[in-house]
Amino acid sequence: MKENKQSISARDPEELSEQEIKILLTEYEQANDFYRHHDIMGWTMATIFIPASFAILAYAATIEKHYLPLSIASVAILLVWIGMFLRMSDYTTPRRTRIYELEGKLGMSHHVGVADFLKTQRETGSIITRIRLSILTVHKLKWILLAGLLTAWLTLILEV
Repeated sequence: MKENKQSISARDPEELSEQEIKILLTEYEQANDFYRHHDIMGWTMATIFIPASFAILAYAATIEKHYLPLSIASVAILLVWIGMFLRMSDYTTPRRTRIYELEGKLGMSHHVGVADFLKTQRETGSIITRIRLSILTVHKLKWILLAGLLTAWLTLILEV
């Protein structure tokens, strides 16, 4: 199969046979499905783990003792989400790269068009759009959440 992929990629897209196009379209569909799956899983986990971490913090603020075990549990829950999100992100870049390659071979431009649009928005969009797309990326947001959670716990534990 490896030789087949190399022979397909080395040829002009218009020279591809119907069977080769079918193979590439199947791979494109599967790559998109995996890409979408990882995105959905990351955000689904976020809707569970982030509120759970902060709910434990909120509960701890209503009691007088036992902050340390609760703080460890709360931070651990958030770190589990971050770890799982990072692990799934390892697969995102190669899949996105392969999707771009397949679109090029098949004369498609959906993902490339979206990427170009977002790049333009980062450069010329409103200040809120630029912040949202450039500064507050998910990869930065998870560390901001962790820093906020740790700060809140330290404030509660040290009674600052």
